[in-house]
Amino acid sequence: MRTLLIPTLIIGVNGAFLVIHSWLRSASECSIPQRLGFVLEEAGPSVTISTFTNVITFAIGALTPTPEIALFCLETAIALAFAYIFTLVLLCPLLYLASIVERTRKKHAGFPMVVIIGLNFTLKCYCRLITSKLFCVLAFIGILIYWFFGIIGAMNIETRLDVEKLLPKNSPLQEANAMISAIVWREYYPVTILVNSPLDIRNEHVLKRFDAMVNDFETLEKCRGKEFTLLWLRDYKTYWWEALLYDFDYFSDDNIPLTTTASPISKYEANFGKEMFDYSKLNDFLFSPLYKHWKIFLKLRNDSNIPVESFYFLVTYQNLTSWKERIELMQKWRNIANSYKDLNASVWEANSMFVDQMLSLKSLAMQTCFWTLICMAAVCGLFIQNPFSVTVASLTIASISFGVIGFLSWWHLDLDPATLCAILMCIGMSVDFTAHVSYYHQVSNITTAL
Repeated sequence: MRTLLIPTLIIGVNGAFLVIHSWLRSASECSIPQRLGFVLEEAGPSVTISTFTNVITFAIGALTPTPEIALFCLETAIALAFAYIFTLVLLCPLLYLASIVERTRKKHAGFPMVVIIGLNFTLKCYCRLITSKLFCVLAFIGILIYWFFGIIGAMNIETRLDVEKLLPKNSPLQEANAMISAIVWREYYPVTILVNSPLDIRNEHVLKRFDAMVNDFETLEKCRGKEFTLLWLRDYKTYWWEALLYDFDYFSDDNIPLTTTASPISKYEANFGKEMFDYSKLNDFLFSPLYKHWKIFLKLRNDSNIPVESFYFLVTYQNLTSWKERIELMQKWRNIANSYKDLNASVWEANSMFVDQMLSLKSLAMQTCFWTLICMAAVCGLFIQNPFSVTVASLTIASISFGVIGFLSWWHLDLDPATLCAILMCIGMSVDFTAHVSYYHQVSNITTAL
């Protein structure tokens, strides 16, 4: 983020540079009010266009879902607005003080005549070159090639949130991030599945649906198997049938010893057909020293039939070291949960919020760039007031924007929140190359006509 501050400072200096440059070009023989009036008349629209477009660009960037990027864009928009105010309120009075010093010192001869003649000759040659037909044909071919690679790259750019790019290279978090990515997530990558509605285990159909959902999670690629799944219901089934088989729980306070002489097998077979799996032994199960750790997985309620209001369980995966694999797996998890809507299940994983950002980042970037371009065109139309010039300026801004996004892809740079912020900044700065030229071209036409 620190590298993004330098272009922001450049944008803030742009307005002051335009005002000072216009001041130096103005005639020093005029009175100070007239001179300031000429300066603001010449540089005022350019400074205002730059400020409006930059503030609007960063204000749109403040709507991004990443909190840090949104805060950065909001602060930058406020800072640029204050820079515009300070340019008018502080810089112009300072120019008045500078004019006093300017009149008291001796006048310099300026540039040698040879330098002036050389610059004029170079400028004339440059103007003849860019207005020639051959240059126009070559420029048109070049812009077509530029558009082709820019559009292809913009369509194929990949979204990826790499923590290594967001952290300073000397940050101690770099080592921790490398360890958790290369070691921890390679061996242990759990997902938490929350069942948000009461599960009626007495209903055989509901129980089979739940077992099928668990099986879908456990049969996904890179799952470590059901041995690594933390699911309280499996232990409860074992406890329930063992209690039914032996009719005695050594850890329960209200058990009655067996009085029958039937063998355990025959008693189990007899009860197997008569008893129905339910929550009748849940209280003893949760207070048993062997199974009491399952309490934290359950949210209980005051209901004797279905006392479990909601619960969660964990399924473990492995060899997930890249964001592409995690995104694909997260989408599979959500598809499984959506296919069992009657169970009201949802999935949670520590990186899910980053996955959501990366899934929506590409479309969000396109929408943000589109609305930013619309705002740029509106601001240009407000100050230039010439349809052809506004159209050319808007298309040029769009060309620069798509070119930046596209060639980032060709340079194997991913689209992340920081890159999106830089793209928005690029759109704001591209106004300096388009709107200013169009505005001065329009003003020169009016001056020539007069």
